[in-house]
Amino acid sequence: KDSSICQYEYSPEWLVCSPSIKEIEKHPIIKKVYSKLTENKVDYIVDNNANNKKQKFDIWISEPYNFAVEFDEKQHLNSFRNQTFEFYKDFTVGFSVQSYKSLCNKVIKPGESGFTKLKSVDNLFPPMYQGSKQDNRVRQRAFRDFLKDYLPIINDCKPTIRIPYTLIGKINNFTSDDLEK
Repeated sequence: KDSSICQYEYSPEWLVCSPSIKEIEKHPIIKKVYSKLTENKVDYIVDNNANNKKQKFDIWISEPYNFAVEFDEKQHLNSFRNQTFEFYKDFTVGFSVQSYKSLCNKVIKPGESGFTKLKSVDNLFPPMYQGSKQDNRVRQRAFRDFLKDYLPIINDCKPTIRIPYTLIGKINNFTSDDLEK
């Protein structure tokens, strides 16, 4: 148990919110997932502000292992996340996609929680519907979760390990005890 290899809330340089056009051209699956999530209504554009923003892994296990551990709260399990899984046959994953698909059948419906609408503008996920049907935050979250699963693979790391909230019962402030679980 070498704690120097375990980092919490870790953000590698390549874990972006909005991949560049160069990355999209090199890895067309990214645009395919994005197009699916936006129902082909929005063209993928590079938002320079979002392109500079990085995501964070809940836990990163560094050299010599190089993989992430993500704890997924209930809002990560929804119909849009389920749509991303049709692309997972094209790369290696570190969790049971079938189990996650099953969990995603407990869909968060637009307008039923504060987790469905974005609080600030994201050019990649603009409002697509009016009122309670707005679900751009759920779409954005599904895309970013896909990126957390795919980007490690194309950056010579091991697959991301995903652990659903049902196992840990916690949504933030992860510790070594959580890793032990």
